[in-house]
Amino acid sequence: MAGQTSKKPTYYLWKTKDTKEEELENQKKYWSSLGFRVVIFIDGDCEKDINEGIKAVIHNHILF
Repeated sequence: MAGQTSKKPTYYLWKTKDTKEEELENQKKYWSSLGFRVVIFIDGDCEKDINEGIKAVIHNHILF
């Protein structure tokens, strides 16, 4: 069925300089196995609210 998108819920992970790659992959596999689409943020300040980070990504893609 072309053109259909998956209706999976999304789980957001934020990679920091202290995050180990193996730990991040394990978290991604875990949430994916529960049926989530996993998004990993690798930019920006991890101390900020993730919702603000998502808004900034959307804002940057709309304006530029």
